[in-house]
Amino acid sequence: MYHETYGFPMWFLVVESIVLVALFLFTIISFLLYFIEIQIIFSYRKTTFRGPFYRLMFVGIIVDMISAINMFTGQVIPAKRWLEPFLIHNQNWLGSIFFVITYGGRCIQGATATILSFCRVCALGQPYYIYTMQVLQLFGGLVALVLLWPDDYEYILEDNGLYSVGSDETNADWFYNFVAIMEVFFVIAIVLNNLITYTMFKLKFNKKNSLKKSTVSPSQLQANQEKQKRENGLDRMTFIVCLVELIYFAFVVYSLQINQSMNKRVFYFLYNILCIIYSTFSAWMLLFVSKPINSQLHQRFSNLSSRRLTRSMSISMNNVVYDIFPAWFLIAESFSLVILLAITVVSFAVYFVEIQILFTSRNTTFKGPFYRLMFVGIMVDMTSAINLFVLQIIPAREWLSFFYFTNESWLGAIFYAVTYGGRCVQGATATILSFCRVSALSYAKYTYTMQAIQLSGAVAAVFLLLPREYKYVNENGGYYSAFVNNEFRKPFYNFVAVLEVFFVLAIVVNNLVTYITYKLKKKSASKRNSVSGSQYLMNKEKQKRESSLDKMTVIVCCVELLYFAFVVYSLQINQSMNKRVFYFLYNILCVIYSTFSAWMLLLFSRPITIQFRQRILKLGSKRSTRSFSISVQGSRDNK
Repeated sequence: MYHETYGFPMWFLVVESIVLVALFLFTIISFLLYFIEIQIIFSYRKTTFRGPFYRLMFVGIIVDMISAINMFTGQVIPAKRWLEPFLIHNQNWLGSIFFVITYGGRCIQGATATILSFCRVCALGQPYYIYTMQVLQLFGGLVALVLLWPDDYEYILEDNGLYSVGSDETNADWFYNFVAIMEVFFVIAIVLNNLITYTMFKLKFNKKNSLKKSTVSPSQLQANQEKQKRENGLDRMTFIVCLVELIYFAFVVYSLQINQSMNKRVFYFLYNILCIIYSTFSAWMLLFVSKPINSQLHQRFSNLSSRRLTRSMSISMNNVVYDIFPAWFLIAESFSLVILLAITVVSFAVYFVEIQILFTSRNTTFKGPFYRLMFVGIMVDMTSAINLFVLQIIPAREWLSFFYFTNESWLGAIFYAVTYGGRCVQGATATILSFCRVSALSYAKYTYTMQAIQLSGAVAAVFLLLPREYKYVNENGGYYSAFVNNEFRKPFYNFVAVLEVFFVLAIVVNNLVTYITYKLKKKSASKRNSVSGSQYLMNKEKQKRESSLDKMTVIVCCVELLYFAFVVYSLQINQSMNKRVFYFLYNILCVIYSTFSAWMLLLFSRPITIQFRQRILKLGSKRSTRSFSISVQGSRDNK
């Protein structure tokens, strides 16, 4: 097995992992939307959606979903070397399936956009040639099957990932030329047809306005306005399609013609992004541009909400509040929850590595108070994030309701104690660190005192909140924990607001004073006489460290100010804020506050970055040794 290794920087490895998780989650959300749209189109295929546009889009949606699945199963899994023995044993037919679906799917996707652009430029609205168009739509997939299936394929090991390649390089060059020509045809046809359509519509509409504005009837005027609105929607869709086609075209021409020796890991990093964009944007285009699809989708969400409301009222007739939310809010809410879960999972993986690093070197590299305080802060951040998902999001979604309702009092006590206790610890951590920095002292001998102050807010929250009684109230189809005694609620929120004021003032003022003091000291030092070489290097290293801390400080202050504004508005200015809207915003802020420390340490703490990189490289070397042994064993078996 061929093996090539290229050293990638740390930031590329982190970005690659985050992008893959984001693409996977975005694909899941788009697939849910696709399933609903498929059901809608199929249910009304003989009435509302009998035209060629929706028939062609129906086939295109199926191909888009297959292409996205093929990318994850045929490229991402081998590149991550999961199920490696199975992949190597079946590398020939797995490679055949991957390349046939990849290029066959691309042919069908390009043909779908091209045929739809021809239909629009010719103003064909009747399904006379629908079967002919569908044959042309699927023809490229058949050609890819005939051309690519007979070849032999194998996996090559490059940068600790498996990538499928064909055995015949001569056929590969010829096929890549064919793909480039096909892309040229697709992009020229799509852009040219849509440009002609746009120009003709604008000229026609302007002419009608100038000649018939005074004589047209009100009903005709309304019909023209509706047609113009529909055409404007199609123009926006056309612009996005053309933009995606041009980006895909530029990537194909560059990677398959100009730079055929592009590193495979970089190639597939870019290809994965483009493939998912191309394979999922049809779902969102139909949602935002197609009025019949939008209406049907909105109706289904409304029916779902009404069923949830009826079920909720049958469980509890008390404290039921219901507001009508638009479809975009429901979609954004679901989308945000999936993204927040992904961010939390990835951040937890980074946290686990950082905890291991801090604990292993706690008596050497990380014995200072900064890392001791951060260690406690990390544990509290992770606890707060888990508390958010387990005790807020799950009840709000009505999952495991039989468990939550029977234990609503003590579950509510835990939720509030961890929420506000965790917030006190988070704010105290940032405040204490800012005091340490502004006074330019390490305070190593006061580490335990600072940790006691750091955790005092959590202790106070436990004593204040655990003895209270709590209940779940139903609002907008979800259940949210609330105080039974409202007399305690208002003074407690006032106390929280005062605490937030103290935290944000201390953090911002301390960091601002530190920044100004450092800049003045640096300015005065630059006016002095020249220093020795060793002193110059030390000053330069200190300046670099201070610059990193300044960047970290700006991010911390921005997050603190954002959180402060939300707390003051929701707990003081608008205490009657709808709970679903409140928790939609709170969930985002809580996850940001509970995870950004992981990335701050990784990006701005040089000892953490070095240790993190060493562990990733060590893991890569272990995987490389394991793959070599499997490869040798596979070659022996083939003999």
